[in-house]
Amino acid sequence: MRKFFIMLTSAYLSAVLLLTLMFSGVPVQAADRNNIVPITSLLLGNPQVCSSSDVTQCQDGPSCTGAGGYWYNAQCNSDPETNNGTVTSAGQVWMDRNLGASRVATSSTDEQAYGDLYQWGRGTDGHEKRNSGTTALEDLSGSDVPGHSNFILVGSSPYDWRSPQSNNLWQPTSGTNNPCPAGFRLPTNTELETEQASWSSNNAAGAFASPLKLVVAGSRSLGNGTIYNAGWHGFYWSSSWSSSVGGSRSRYLVFSSGGADVFSNTRAFGYSVRCL
Repeated sequence: MRKFFIMLTSAYLSAVLLLTLMFSGVPVQAADRNNIVPITSLLLGNPQVCSSSDVTQCQDGPSCTGAGGYWYNAQCNSDPETNNGTVTSAGQVWMDRNLGASRVATSSTDEQAYGDLYQWGRGTDGHEKRNSGTTALEDLSGSDVPGHSNFILVGSSPYDWRSPQSNNLWQPTSGTNNPCPAGFRLPTNTELETEQASWSSNNAAGAFASPLKLVVAGSRSLGNGTIYNAGWHGFYWSSSWSSSVGGSRSRYLVFSSGGADVFSNTRAFGYSVRCL
């Protein structure tokens, strides 16, 4: 009841404020109306506002405490549930940051924008964290859900964390183990190639110059769990897979200062994920 009363009070006072500005002769643009901070945020001690320099994301306010502490309004191109902003690139709407990243990248080597490193086909179970624990070598999972948060180490063909392999994971139609927020999914091989083709240069500089601001977050080794190439190479999984000698592999985009391309690799590596 108290919350309902505060909401009514907020709506009333916000309307009064807007009318006061209008009848006082002060021009009120659409952007001004969107930036009026509701009185509830003041009463509840959580006034969150959009950044004036980047309206594609919501910024911390004085009382922001973690992912749930963002204020959302019409100027913020952001999901109020997950705080995942979106950007459009090559005709597709994407998340504006890697899964697990704390912000949109400010440079190709912005460590706060690196995010998590997923083994292909696994859900968000903790293994993707860059400092997660590791299993013993060849302690593979026999199902889609390993039941623990460790990065699974692999030392023999087909170099997959799951045995037997499954090609049904991360697929657009089924979404089994889809790590992306509701309404998002992994890109297909074709969608990654389309994005790559739109870059101003076919390398890490072009990847960051894209609206996606892709970063060189490195990869995690399937053999020992060590992170390699951070600051030098970016690796991004797709949902697509291909058959090869020794088992199925999955498609991924890789780039560095020297170039970029889409290849196939074994699934136990840890790579970045950017959802669309």
